[in-house]
Amino acid sequence: MREVHGVKISHTQIANYATTASYCIKPFVDSFDYKPTHYLAADETYTKVKNSKRYVWFIMDAIKKSILGYRSSDSRDVG
Repeated sequence: MREVHGVKISHTQIANYATTASYCIKPFVDSFDYKPTHYLAADETYTKVKNSKRYVWFIMDAIKKSILGYRSSDSRDVG
């Protein structure tokens, strides 16, 4: 924002914008028919924030590069 528009904006404000946008967009993304191909891929990773681990799984269409499903959890157990 500063380089392009000359507007100073804090990291906190960016995080707040991202959180607000995600709440607005999530219903549309979750109900969209992506028409996946038969070439799927899955990935598991974890993030660590303030000494707390979160595990994240993604299911993706390898051809269209779209995320078809995701799951976030504080453990690796099957839910």
